[in-house]
Amino acid sequence: ASRRAAASATAAGRTADLAGGAVRCLAADPAGDRLVVGLAGGSIASLSLPDLTPGPRLENAHPGGVEYLALSPDGRLLATGGADHRAVLR
Repeated sequence: ASRRAAASATAAGRTADLAGGAVRCLAADPAGDRLVVGLAGGSIASLSLPDLTPGPRLENAHPGGVEYLALSPDGRLLATGGADHRAVLR
């Protein structure tokens, strides 16, 4: 596992720096306009596509890190799983 203090996500030559540890998982919105990122530090970040503009962020979503992300087909519901052995619908 990475010990970096910040993670990066890259799309079409663009980079976004995300505080909160290494990227553990990604989920793309079915409409293709948002990327949700689960971080090793336990936070969940969102980035708009294609420019990777930071959007809403949820700190301390899963102590020990976010391990799984899935978006519903309409993109309105986010399911997360973490190192804390919890599954949460958000």
